[in-house]
Amino acid sequence: MHDKNSQTDTLQKDIDVNVFITHKADHLDEAEQIIDALQPYASERLKFKLSEKMPPGVRWEDWIRENVASSQVLFFIVPKPDIDWSWPIYEAGLFEGSPNLEQDSKRIILLHGKNLKTPSPLHRLQTVEATEKSVIDFLKKFFGTTEITGV
Repeated sequence: MHDKNSQTDTLQKDIDVNVFITHKADHLDEAEQIIDALQPYASERLKFKLSEKMPPGVRWEDWIRENVASSQVLFFIVPKPDIDWSWPIYEAGLFEGSPNLEQDSKRIILLHGKNLKTPSPLHRLQTVEATEKSVIDFLKKFFGTTEITGV
């Protein structure tokens, strides 16, 4: 495995990659763990967008629309089955429908618990199961190639 400096060097240094993380409020800890795991390898190039981090006093719906639309990657966290996924699915729809980026330069990365089914509106996506091997394979692609981020 590469050290964190060589992984960061493989990405173009002059282009930021905005990553929006959609999740249920009950799964904020999982979202923050993902950021904590990725940030050391990303230098300052990955810009994580998490709704809980928006500044006080902003119009939250506008903030979400703007940050979803400006992101190249959307992480969709599905740790448990049988939960009302209407809000994260709404955010995924905003992401897919955003005119700010070409469709083939956007990626929805669905991270799910072991043996969980993908929410039906997103069933067409290739997913990442939250197992050590799957996550390591995903991270190699995320940091070592342009396949996911486009840069």
